[in-house]
Amino acid sequence: DGWNHQVRALAGGQVTTYVGTGVVGTADGPLATAQVSYPSGLAMDAAGRLFIADSGSGQLRKVENGVVSTVVSGLAQPQGIVVAGEGTLYVAEEAGHRVTVVYY
Repeated sequence: DGWNHQVRALAGGQVTTYVGTGVVGTADGPLATAQVSYPSGLAMDAAGRLFIADSGSGQLRKVENGVVSTVVSGLAQPQGIVVAGEGTLYVAEEAGHRVTVVYY
């Protein structure tokens, strides 16, 4: 739900907010208080870590054990993410006109 600065989950026919307070921001921390800025792409690795392309902030964010953290800053409007194997992500940067490899 990028325009509302949130990542939503659908379970049992109910939509809930998973990440984001609805206020644009870049605060890391627990799911209930972490902020995102126009999230636009999601990917999950085999270990259950969720990665968020935070387009508005130019960051790649990670959700692990209920905590949001920043993996990489300085990306040019990251849009899409692909998990390419344990520890490797491909991130499409719309404004940068490139795909960046990120090792985590």
